[in-house]
Amino acid sequence: MEMPPGLGGKGTGRNPEELFGMGFSTCFAGAMGAVYRSLYPKNPKFPSTTRVDASVHLGTPKDTNIPGFMLGVKLEVPYSSLEGSNLSVEEAKKLVEKAHEFCPYSRATRGNIEVEVKLV
Repeated sequence: MEMPPGLGGKGTGRNPEELFGMGFSTCFAGAMGAVYRSLYPKNPKFPSTTRVDASVHLGTPKDTNIPGFMLGVKLEVPYSSLEGSNLSVEEAKKLVEKAHEFCPYSRATRGNIEVEVKLV
């Protein structure tokens, strides 16, 4: 483990933000699979090529009375990674939205940190 370069680290080791992003994106992909099977039971199997790209950043709290840093997360699901799902763009957006409601990481972070989730 190492601090990120912006906080004095060398950038050669993993940092907690990277690990959080890996966990969140993996959990979100699993949530997408569960929601997909529920919403579209007649569609083909959920694509194993599905990708969720996570970007975690440190920022300052909006409430200036809180010292330290706050996390922010951006999750992006490339539409192209859903190839073979037979989903339209609108259906894929619905899947991403419903997965965000279902995902345990999304539930744990809701109202606590900024999370942006979108189909790209």
